[in-house]
Amino acid sequence: MVVAHRQASQSLPALNMPRRHGLTLAALSIRVLATAMGLLALSTSQAQDDEPETVDTIPVAPLDEEDAPQSSGTLRLEEVVVTATKREASVRDVPSSIDAMSGEDLIEAGATDLEQILAQSPGVTFGSTGGSEIRQQVVIRGVTASGTVGYGGTTTGYLFNDVSLVNPSVAGAIPGIDPFDLATVEVLKGPQGTLFGGAALAGAIRYVPNKPELIDTFGSLSLGLSEVADSEGLARHYTGFLNAPIGDTAAIRVVGTKRTDPGSIDDLTTGENDINSGGNTQARVIGLWEPTSRLSAEFMAYRFEARSDASGSTDNPNRRETESRRKETPGETWANLYRSEVEYEFDSFSVTGIGSFLEKDSESIFDLTAFWGVEDIEGTKVWQLFEGHTEQTTAELRLVSAEPSHVGFWPLDGWDYLVGLYWLEAEQVFDNTTSATLTAVLDPLTIEVLNIPSDLSADADETAVFFDLTRPLGNHFEINLGGRYFRQESIGYIETSDTPDGVTLEEGGFNPKAAVTWHAADHIRVIANYAKGFRFGGFNNNPLNDPDIEFTYFSDEIQNYELGARTDWFEGALRFDLTAFLIDWINPQIRQSSQTTSTSYINNAGGAQVKGVESALTTLLPWNFTLNLNGAYVDARLTETFDTSRGTAPEGSRLPATPHVTGSVNLMHDTFLGYWQLSSVLSYSYQGESNNEIVNYEKLPAYGLLGASLSLTRLGLVTPNIRLSGTNLLNETVPVNILHGVAATNGDLNYGLLRPRTVTLSLGIEF
Repeated sequence: MVVAHRQASQSLPALNMPRRHGLTLAALSIRVLATAMGLLALSTSQAQDDEPETVDTIPVAPLDEEDAPQSSGTLRLEEVVVTATKREASVRDVPSSIDAMSGEDLIEAGATDLEQILAQSPGVTFGSTGGSEIRQQVVIRGVTASGTVGYGGTTTGYLFNDVSLVNPSVAGAIPGIDPFDLATVEVLKGPQGTLFGGAALAGAIRYVPNKPELIDTFGSLSLGLSEVADSEGLARHYTGFLNAPIGDTAAIRVVGTKRTDPGSIDDLTTGENDINSGGNTQARVIGLWEPTSRLSAEFMAYRFEARSDASGSTDNPNRRETESRRKETPGETWANLYRSEVEYEFDSFSVTGIGSFLEKDSESIFDLTAFWGVEDIEGTKVWQLFEGHTEQTTAELRLVSAEPSHVGFWPLDGWDYLVGLYWLEAEQVFDNTTSATLTAVLDPLTIEVLNIPSDLSADADETAVFFDLTRPLGNHFEINLGGRYFRQESIGYIETSDTPDGVTLEEGGFNPKAAVTWHAADHIRVIANYAKGFRFGGFNNNPLNDPDIEFTYFSDEIQNYELGARTDWFEGALRFDLTAFLIDWINPQIRQSSQTTSTSYINNAGGAQVKGVESALTTLLPWNFTLNLNGAYVDARLTETFDTSRGTAPEGSRLPATPHVTGSVNLMHDTFLGYWQLSSVLSYSYQGESNNEIVNYEKLPAYGLLGASLSLTRLGLVTPNIRLSGTNLLNETVPVNILHGVAATNGDLNYGLLRPRTVTLSLGIEF
C-alpha cells in the first residue's frame, strides 16, 4: 500500500437515495461531488495550458508569491513510516506485507469504523451482525474456517500501539477504535506472532496514535452531520484534539470524539423505525516528558464507550427491515486502557520499558426466537444475555540497537537487533444466560419457562522472550531473522462443570520467522520470507449443556510463505508491488453454531491451505492526480475432510467468508487556489462472491462500494476546513454475514448487512 501527497489507502463514503428524505443532502452531495471533480480536472487542465510546460512542479496560483504554498523539485510518492517492527521504518523497508493508512486520510474519506477502513485493503474481508463490538469478524488472506460471526475464535489480532485488545483464552469485546488523530492504521498481513504473540495468527490490525509534540501548541475542532440512507434521523459527530507543550521538556495531547448513529433498520412487527440507533464516545490523553535528549517517558489513558439500541441484523437480505424480532436487543461496551513507556538511549542501543492495564466490559442481548423457529407462536420470546469482563496486565522490556550496531563483538557487530521480554496476566469472565417467556396462554401474565445461567471464567498467564535481527549480506542482500519463545497457562472454570477446581491448558513453543531481501537494482527489491503463526487454545461456554460442545479447544498454527517484488520507477513517481503467498493451516480452530441449541462454540478439526497473490500500483498522473490500484486473488480450501455441526465438509471445500477476488481503486487530486487547497478523492472497492459456511452454505453476494470526498481548506495560522464525503454511495444493500438457525426446528436465517450510504458534511478548524 503506497501513498502520494496523502495516504493512498482510503476507504470512502456512500450514496443512495434515502427512503424518507428524497433529494436532500444525499442527492445534492452527489451532484456537488460529480460537478466538482469535473471542474477540478477542467480547471487544472486550463491552468496547465496557460502556464509554461513543467514536469516537476505543482501548478499554483498564489495570492502572495512569497507566502503562498509552492512546490519544488521532482515529484515523488511519499514514504510511509510504520512501527510494525517496534521501531520506526519505511513501510517499503519492512520485509513483510503491510497496508498502512493515515488517520487523517481515513477521516477525510469518511471512514470511521473497520468496515469502511478495510474496504481498501485487498485480501481482507469484514463481517458483522451489527450492534455489538464483539460480534464482528475480520479475515486476512482467507484464514478462517467459519463464516459465523460470534464470540471468540478470531484469527486476526487487534492492537492499540503494542497492547493486544483480544482476550487470550475466552471470548471478549474488541473496542472499535476511532481513526481520528491516529498516525496510522496498519493492516499487517501474515503471522505476527514473533513480535506480538499468539493473538495475531493470520495478521493484525494495529492502531497507532499521534504522539505529543514539544514544539508548539496546536489542535483542531470539527462537527458534522450525516444523512444515512433508510433512516429518519441524522448522524452527528464532534471531534477535537489539543497538543500543548508544558515548559521545554513536556507536552500533552488530548483527543476526544463523539459519534451518534440514527439507525436504519425498521421493525415491521411493532412499527418502530430505526431500531438500531446508537453511538460511541472516545477520549484519549497522552503525556510526554523528555528531560534529556536520551531519556523520554510517555503516559496514556484511553476511554471507550459504545452502545446500540438493537442488533443491526435482519431477517431480510435485501432490505433493512425485520419482522421476526420478538425481544429488544440492546448492547453496550466500554473499555479503559492505561499505558506507560520509558525509553533511555545509550550510544549504541536503547532500552524501553512498557507497562499496560486493559479493562473492558460488554453486555448484549441476542434474540433467538426466530433462530429456534418459534417466532410464529404468539407471545413466545427466547433470548440470550451475554456479559463479559476482562482485566489484562502486560509488561515488556526491550533492547534495540542503533542502526547498525557497532559493538566490536563479531556475533552482534553490524546487526540491527531487537530483543525483548514479555509478560501477561489476564482475568476473563464470559457469562451466558438463556431465557424464554410465554404470554399468549396467560395473557396478560407472563410465565418464565426458561432461565439458565452459565458463568465461564478463565485466568491466563504468558511469558515470552523474542528477538528480531537484520544484517546486510554483501552489497545486494539483507537477511532478517526473528523468533519468540513462549509459555502460556490458562485455567478455565464453569459453574456447570464437573471439575470445580478448573481445567488447565499449558502450551509453549517457538515461533520463528526469516526473510531475505535481494536488492536486484536501485529500484527493484525481491523479498522471500517465512513465518509461523500460533494461536492459544481456550474454553467454551455451554449454557444448555449441549453434549456436542467440549469445554476446551486447543491451539492451532499456520506456516506462511511469501515471495514478492517491490519496484519503483520514474524517479519514485510510480510504484508497483506484487506478492504471492502460500499458507498451510494446521489443526484449525473452528467456530461453529450448535444445530440443536444455537450456541456458538469452538473445536479443532482438519487442515486447510490458502494460495494467493496481491498487487498494488500507485502512480502520479498529470495535473496533480494520483492513482492507486490494489487487487488480490485468494483460493482457500480444506486439505482434510472433517465433520462440522452442519454436515461433513469434504476435502477441497472452499473456506468461508473469503472471496476469490477483491480489489480497489482510488483517484486523488490536490490543487492550490491561492491560499486555498482543494482536495478530492474518488474510490471504488470490490469483493467477490463467497460462502457463509464450509458446507450447506448460503452465498454471500459480490458487491462494490463507491465513495468520494471533497474538501476545501484555507492555509494559514488558523485553518478552516469544509468537507463533503460519502461512503457506499450507491447504497448497496447486501449481506456480509449470514447465520443459520437451529436446523432441528427449521430456524430462520439471520443477516448482517452492509452499512447504508452515509453522506457527511463537516466543518472544522485547525489552529
